Order: sequence, then C-alpha cells, then structure tokens
Amino acid sequence: MSLKEIDTTSVPDTENWTAYTPPSSIAATSKECSAFEPPWPGSTYIIRSVSTGKVVAFRKGQIVLSKGDGNAGICWECVDDNGWLGFRDPASYRLLGYGENHEIRCEATEHKIWEHFCVRQKPGGGYLLMMTEYDDWKNAAWQGLRPLGIKIDDGLEKLVKVTGWEDKSAVWEFIKV
Repeated sequence: MSLKEIDTTSVPDTENWTAYTPPSSIAATSKECSAFEPPWPGSTYIIRSVSTGKVVAFRKGQIVLSKGDGNAGICWECVDDNGWLGFRDPASYRLLGYGENHEIRCEATEHKIWEHFCVRQKPGGGYLLMMTEYDDWKNAAWQGLRPLGIKIDDGLEKLVKVTGWEDKSAVWEFIKV
C-alpha cells in the first residue's frame, strides 16, 4: 500500500463522552506526596530545599540554588554505582560531585567516589543529602559521610559539603518528574 491509497476522509465521532480530571485538591496531594519519596535509580527528580523552596540548578557551568525559572537545568537523573546514588544532568550527561574546596560541581563523566551520594530521612519530613568524605585525595582515605549545605558566594546560593550536621545541613525534597 502506498501513501496515495490511504483513505483520508474524516470519521465522525458517534460517541459522546467526557474526560474527567481529578479535583485540584487530589492533584495537589499527589504532587506533594512525591516530594516525600526517596530518590531511586532510573528516575528523574527536581531536588528542592525545604527551607527556601529553591531547587538545585546547573546554570552556566555552576551548581546553584534557583527559583526554577530561567535558563538552568533543574532535573537530575538518579543513577546507581554499587549501591551509591548519583545525580546526572540529562543535558550534559555529567554527574554532581565535589572538588577540593567542597563545592558541589557538575563535571564528572564517570560515577566515582567523589560523585557518591546517599540520603537519610529526617523525622518530620525531608532528607539529608550526604556525600562521601575523604581526607586524603590521593589515597582515598575514607572519613564517612557529610551532608550538603548552602553557602552564599558572590550573591549566589551554592551547594557545599558541610562539616556540621544539624546546624549547617540543608533538608531536601525529591520531586519525581
């Protein structure tokens, strides 16, 4: 059969039906519930600060907190490396990780020890987002986990690993998209 032989006449709709949409309260509830689910490999998330409502964004080569408006990547693919979580920018295919100054960046193309994350649920809601800590970069001497916090640098809110737990760490929500 060729394209010329296809019947292009309209088919009348003989059934009358209505598509039902759930009430806005139900739709809002289902969206809110997704913020309380932990991240899982194979899913994509927006990572949002509970205290500020801002989201982790990849803008002009930097990881910042943003209102989610503008030209920034705010979606993160959750990936797995031997049980460790990682978060990858789908546009650049680069992973969130940290450098020697403990600032979070998005440069790595491979999921290695500097891109390892885990989450810990907090009583009352939200999660701590934690990263591996190594004292000796060359020998990868394991020191434990450190939570992510927020630092203001040149007027931008940036993500950093912090040494204090409750006092400086941020609480996060993972919104599945």
